[in-house]
Amino acid sequence: MGLAVALACAIATPGAAAADANTRVHWRLAEPVQVPVPTPRKVLLLDPRIEVHELSAGGVTQKVPQLTREASDHFDRALRGVLATRADVVAVPLPALAETEQDELDDTIATFNVVAGEAFAHTQPGLVGWEDRAARFDYTLGFGLPWLQARTGADVLLVTYGVDYQSTGGRKAMAVMGALVGVGLPTGFARLRCALIDLATGDILWLHSEGTGTGNLTDAETMRGIVEKTLATLPPLAPKP
Repeated sequence: MGLAVALACAIATPGAAAADANTRVHWRLAEPVQVPVPTPRKVLLLDPRIEVHELSAGGVTQKVPQLTREASDHFDRALRGVLATRADVVAVPLPALAETEQDELDDTIATFNVVAGEAFAHTQPGLVGWEDRAARFDYTLGFGLPWLQARTGADVLLVTYGVDYQSTGGRKAMAVMGALVGVGLPTGFARLRCALIDLATGDILWLHSEGTGTGNLTDAETMRGIVEKTLATLPPLAPKP
């Protein structure tokens, strides 16, 4: 449930310098500069980390591997379809990694998940003591993965987390019965969070959290709509000079 809580918290933390309430953009992409700053173009695609759970009538949740695979496949197709329409982005596949390399990548992603949660929480407008961080987003992991950049030629890593809680038939029936007597029963929710991490520096260049009030990431059209809305908040990534 830790990931679900982190993603749910992201809903309620609007960003200051953002395209919408659930977006954060590093100042290197968000602010115009007199001297052009090289910005990334090649994007290394990390497999999405999406989990689909069923929510029973009694409120018990259970991960469903088949539905998890379906949601991940829908995301992958939708993402590649959207990226294909952008001339400023070149998708690069993740190569096979040695065990030690995979461990380092996993550690980086785990660090990102913690820092991203802090970034959402501490860039709210009006938060006393954090006004500068909200006005000029510059969160970083403090380290990058230069060896992965050198191997792939990519500039940034695309990271995706998702959770999807879907009601079973029994819970849906209980929700209908509850509505008849004025009792509301949550039937699920879904949330997807995407980010770009600079492979050279570890800077978080872009963050976006998007979701729906009911769990349905296993629906291809719903997933496509979420991915399109998410990528619409990504600023142009100018070619490197």
